[in-house]
Amino acid sequence: MNLLKDYNYIFKGILIVQVMLIIDAAFSVFQMETSQILSLVRYFMYFFGVYWMFKGIKRSHTNPPFAHKAFILWVGILIVAALPDLTNPMQNHVLFKSFISGKLFIYSLPFLICANLDVSFFKSIFKLSYYMIIIYIILAIPVYFTDTVLTSQCLSEFITFLLEGAIILLMTMPYQKRNKILIVSIAVITAIAIMMLLARRNKVVFFGGGLGMAIILNILKGKMNLSSKFFIVLVTIAGSLFLFNSGGMFDTFFNKMEGGMSSREQVIDDFYNDFNRTPNDWIYGRGLFGEFDGGVLNTNENTGLRDAIENGYLQLILNGGWIWLGLLILVSIFSVYKGLFKSQNILVKGCACIILLYYLDMIGFGVPVASLKYIMVFLSISVCSSKRWRAYSDDDIKNKLVI
Repeated sequence: MNLLKDYNYIFKGILIVQVMLIIDAAFSVFQMETSQILSLVRYFMYFFGVYWMFKGIKRSHTNPPFAHKAFILWVGILIVAALPDLTNPMQNHVLFKSFISGKLFIYSLPFLICANLDVSFFKSIFKLSYYMIIIYIILAIPVYFTDTVLTSQCLSEFITFLLEGAIILLMTMPYQKRNKILIVSIAVITAIAIMMLLARRNKVVFFGGGLGMAIILNILKGKMNLSSKFFIVLVTIAGSLFLFNSGGMFDTFFNKMEGGMSSREQVIDDFYNDFNRTPNDWIYGRGLFGEFDGGVLNTNENTGLRDAIENGYLQLILNGGWIWLGLLILVSIFSVYKGLFKSQNILVKGCACIILLYYLDMIGFGVPVASLKYIMVFLSISVCSSKRWRAYSDDDIKNKLVI
């Protein structure tokens, strides 16, 4: 089935945004100059991404539990509360441009927990993920060896968004053909190796943690024959030997990581000091465009403030307070429990693992983004919360998901 002929509106919304991310990546990789036309295209793509996604949710939605309703109500309040800032003409409508070129889509994603997803939707997600993985394999090594160290570091980290869908494919190995498992595994191990050389600890944690969870899940719960499980173990051993024999890769990673942690500690200290001066901000946050006193590491030289912090938990508190984070944790706990212990198939169990991986990822970075990594969190909550999805057996859905 051709991706462009898929009539699932939610998938259309996700697809159009991923295409925009790929366009932006192409401009970065080939060092092409951006223009106003590209910005207009970006606004258009993100707008229709949100439009199609909400159209799909409206057409096929569930009656979510109370905790889900409370969470999405708070997200809706935050979006509405941000609207007055968008009409402020200061700084050439910078906030409005930021809102329509990604922020609206990102903060609309929690509404996916109300979506009533079908099996064909996930087949489309699987195919999209696999195509993006192929693009990553083609680009990963050439980008790493670009002319300048700084360029290779930034681009190599940036294009890993192409690989984020690999985690759901690895979680559902029994549904995949063996040659595709091998390709996905090689891509993930390559990404881990490159990110270790570049000391990108958050990427190492995400891909390494996802790979580890997938292996454990499939060996313990996957309904595969002995030869398939042996194949997984063999690929894992080969990948581990590659990483351990890559000329001081681990030493490089840990040495660079120790140096990078000191600068992050200063930002976190500044965040705590600023929020402690206004304790109510811990509860309600400072809105979608919230900022804090960033000291010498500010992102706004005029005000001395900073609008981002490299910690997913604190970023959620900055934008939505403990109300946002607390409700999300509550929703996630119920979803993970139901997904792991009340489901009959490995897809739902894999979705529960993806939710757990998100909380691990937020320690190192894990801020809201428009790519599949963050999208899959809310799709996973929807699936784990669905009694229909939990009742499926692997045989019920396996043949419908093979790509």
